[in-house]
Amino acid sequence: MMDVAVATDSTAPGLDPDNALFLVELARRGLDARPVVWDDAAVDWSAFRLCVVRATWDYVLRRAEFLAWAERVAAVTRLGNDAPTLRWASHKSYLRDLDERGVHIVPTQFVDRGTPLSLAELMDARGWREAVVKPAVSASGRETFKAARGDLASAQERFERLVAAEDALVQAYMAGVTDSGEVSLVYIAGVYSHALRRRPAAGDFRVQGLYGGSIERVRPRTSELLVADRVLEAGPRGPLYARVDILEDGAGELRLNEYELVEPRLHFALCREAAARFADAVCGALRGTKEARVRAAAQEQA
Repeated sequence: MMDVAVATDSTAPGLDPDNALFLVELARRGLDARPVVWDDAAVDWSAFRLCVVRATWDYVLRRAEFLAWAERVAAVTRLGNDAPTLRWASHKSYLRDLDERGVHIVPTQFVDRGTPLSLAELMDARGWREAVVKPAVSASGRETFKAARGDLASAQERFERLVAAEDALVQAYMAGVTDSGEVSLVYIAGVYSHALRRRPAAGDFRVQGLYGGSIERVRPRTSELLVADRVLEAGPRGPLYARVDILEDGAGELRLNEYELVEPRLHFALCREAAARFADAVCGALRGTKEARVRAAAQEQA
């Protein structure tokens, strides 16, 4: 039996240099770990002791298929993060759950597919001068755009095209993203690892590198750590990895923007010791799986 499958997709069947640092650390621990395309029908997932989801970028266009795959894999081996966590975190309605559990999220209107909605009326009712529209299943800023009062007609047309096809979110625009950026706190096996500040390029609001955003490692404030810890307490139990993305609103209050549990970039290149921590967490997961099997065997013999 092989040790670890690292799930990727067919657009990038290998791992990028950042993620590959994790493989190096696993090899140093004597583990056989390899990238495996998640929807490759020829793969026998039961041949691996653990499958770690890391670069399944195309799931956003095939969520139902991806979740069915996760259930099949979880039936034959251990999956990190587990299938219920992937289901919950792959649709941004999870923000509603966290809001109900006391997490301060970016003010959000959840819009089901096909629901008629006037952006102008919503923004007037909420007192928003600008808003951000995004799909409920999305990554890397896919179909995400800003709606401003000066050009709501074109934003409305784009919004209606989006909602005709899928669920969406309309959120208050957090002006703090252009001043202080977005702070991302990475957790490994439930323990804080490192933090990053991601800033958009001039004239943009999206922090992803795809749109010219920049990133640097930072020391988080105590207030940011408290918000992130609260998010982990309110979310699914026992994630192998997590990234909490926080924005500051116009009043200086910290708000959860995203809670990434499917395939977030963990930026090991900016914190190489985190790749070692992640490898140690995987070793711990493998030990737990072995111990569980031993207990199960003993119970069967009893």
